[in-house]
Amino acid sequence: MQADCDTDCDTGVYRFQIDRDTDFFTRAREALVLAATQLPVKEVYLINMNLTKMLKRTIAVIRQLNSARVLNRCCEAWPARLLMPVHAFVLTAVLTTALTTLLAAPALAATDNSNAGSSANVPTIAVSIKPLHSLVAAVTHGVSEPMLLFDGFSSPHTATLKPSMLRHLHSADVLVWVGTGIEVYLARVVADLNTDTQVVSFGQVDGVRHLPFRFDQHHHAHDEHTGTEDQEVADEEHHEHSQATPEPESIDYHFWLDPHNARQLVIHLSASLADIDPANAQIYESNARQMLDRLNQLDQQLTDLLANLSDVPYLVFHDSFQYLEQRYGLRRAMVIAEQPEIQPGARRLKTILRQVQEKNVKCLFAEPQFPAKVVSMLQRDSSVEVATLDPLASRYDAGPDLYATWLLELGQTLHDCLAG
Repeated sequence: MQADCDTDCDTGVYRFQIDRDTDFFTRAREALVLAATQLPVKEVYLINMNLTKMLKRTIAVIRQLNSARVLNRCCEAWPARLLMPVHAFVLTAVLTTALTTLLAAPALAATDNSNAGSSANVPTIAVSIKPLHSLVAAVTHGVSEPMLLFDGFSSPHTATLKPSMLRHLHSADVLVWVGTGIEVYLARVVADLNTDTQVVSFGQVDGVRHLPFRFDQHHHAHDEHTGTEDQEVADEEHHEHSQATPEPESIDYHFWLDPHNARQLVIHLSASLADIDPANAQIYESNARQMLDRLNQLDQQLTDLLANLSDVPYLVFHDSFQYLEQRYGLRRAMVIAEQPEIQPGARRLKTILRQVQEKNVKCLFAEPQFPAKVVSMLQRDSSVEVATLDPLASRYDAGPDLYATWLLELGQTLHDCLAG
């Protein structure tokens, strides 16, 4: 019986209870420290409330053990009257350390800029589409996380915002979007934004290359033909004239499909955010330099990947890849829908099918934002190979790494189909 008592005292309920609760409150302290620096006040309050409940429950268990018969029956080396004070001392020490750290953490976080940005006056940023969101997130990494307005599963031409998202947008300090030529719904919202909101329109950023929208009256007529030398020359002359003096309504707004344009946005954002939030200016600048290096690498990868494909004809759903084509020397794509919101009619589809057959078009690239019925019909009536190009990166997780990963994979899809 005495051996049992010794076992109970040395490795039994008392020491187990102290070790278990000490471990619990140590982990609770770590949670509080994390909460103080990373979680909203409401969540910190809930953690603290649950910790208090656990403390009360533990004290109740100790009191029950303290009055158990085993205390009177054995364990003379650990008198019951000593167990409670020892346990209370352990819990009090741990909790005191936790609460002290909790109170000190916000001040430490505000003064330590080595691993994170200063939280004072950090601007809240809303971004329209995923590729732009990725560029913004790369610049603000370690300081803040921009809010994404559109997930990319629907076209920005027709997408709308939920009321909750609208409220967030109206409270944002900065909005980064493409511009009126593509985000039609958002254009109306921007007009009603608070005058204190700084609006960054991609198309108005210095250094961003503008290309004219290619579907005008001249092109409509030209598209009905197989293409003679005279027609190609006339089309080239019209292209040069339009590029020299583009009107706002005639601009192709798919700027983000050219990494050189992406570079200009990163440079602009770094400078603008440094002006708004000088406490984190060094972080913005450092992040921008890293992203510019990554964009340079991406540009070289795409140049190598898409080389020697300039003579291969292909077909896309709508004319959203002009910037990529011109940057990397791809052939001008044939287009199914001149206006993506309007389904092509029977005459248009008949013309497209004839051109696909006459020009031996090898690849048809669909887009996930638009219905696949037309694409399926063209695939059925021809030998064209179908692949998907996603100009909005809808299936990628939003974040700093999205832009380079998405655009490189888009280039890889083009290469695999055109060079295969």
